[in-house]
Amino acid sequence: MNNSLYEYTQSYIRDCFLEEKVLRRTPESTIRRLRHSGSRKLYVCREFEGDADAVRKLIGVSCAHLPHVYEAAGKDGHVIVLEEYIPGDNLADICRDCTLESEQVRRIALDVCDALFALHSQGLVHRDVKPENVILDGDRSVLIDFNAIREASEKKEHDNDTRILGTVGYAPPEQYGLSQTDRRADIFALGILINVLLTGKHPSLQLASGSWGRIVSRCTMTSPGKRYQTVLAVREAL
Repeated sequence: MNNSLYEYTQSYIRDCFLEEKVLRRTPESTIRRLRHSGSRKLYVCREFEGDADAVRKLIGVSCAHLPHVYEAAGKDGHVIVLEEYIPGDNLADICRDCTLESEQVRRIALDVCDALFALHSQGLVHRDVKPENVILDGDRSVLIDFNAIREASEKKEHDNDTRILGTVGYAPPEQYGLSQTDRRADIFALGILINVLLTGKHPSLQLASGSWGRIVSRCTMTSPGKRYQTVLAVREAL
């Protein structure tokens, strides 16, 4: 059944969409911008090695701060996803030579909290929150890229992940195979993101001042049990 769905999705994309541009290609993934041949609407197609079942849980989930996922299928660990195209620039490009004002960082962080709450409510962990994966589309921020997404484990903290994914500097200690990752891994990465937007640096090099620094420090505690336990708690602190 999974193989049939994967082949159907491939065929549907090939027959109904025109490729406009390869947005990114790496040894692990390809991201293409497509245009529907009938409606002319833009979409994104992602192909990567990952967990198709986890991405499929997002089909039908409606959140202003996540791209809509329309189709997702997997075969032998290879995943193909058709999702909403989000126009705009990512935070890494926007902040390449500058930092952001406190109030703008607050708005972005609140939007990312809402995106993570939608994921966590489905039992999912994003595992790659970073500036490159947050797009500013007008006044809203959208968390993209489900390549590293997984279902949160019910195993004990001392059990480790079977795959190490994420971005160095943003991934918490447990994401390097030291224990199972859960939603608190995303809270760790959110803290790093906030600090980088405010200071341009990782908190280990320069911690944001005042209440921002206290929020970042709580998000990025080495022990998951000492962090904020939910994104709603982070949202309240913001």
